[in-house]
Amino acid sequence: GRSVVLDASYNRRGHRRAAARLARETGAQFACLWFDLPQEVIMDRLERRFRGGKGPSDARPEIFARQKRSFQSPKEVGSSRLITVPPRGTNTQKARAVLGGLRAISPLSVR
Repeated sequence: GRSVVLDASYNRRGHRRAAARLARETGAQFACLWFDLPQEVIMDRLERRFRGGKGPSDARPEIFARQKRSFQSPKEVGSSRLITVPPRGTNTQKARAVLGGLRAISPLSVR
């Protein structure tokens, strides 16, 4: 009865397939958010977060490098369930893109 967000550690197709299957079996919706950012932007964000000591994430550049090596693009996710977050624009614009994609999947679940 609650929403769940699975993060970048679900970087393998098998993990995402299992999550989608569980969602179907429990009557939940499934969506995959695709953040396609240039590597230099990702590294800059990770380094700033790590230096600042802020946020709950333990992500560090070396963890990103390891995850990137094992990453499998979400080709298994159908286009109706794959929400691409624009790499440019304000956070508000990005949030609107996400909410628009979620509303397309389940109009009544997102206000």
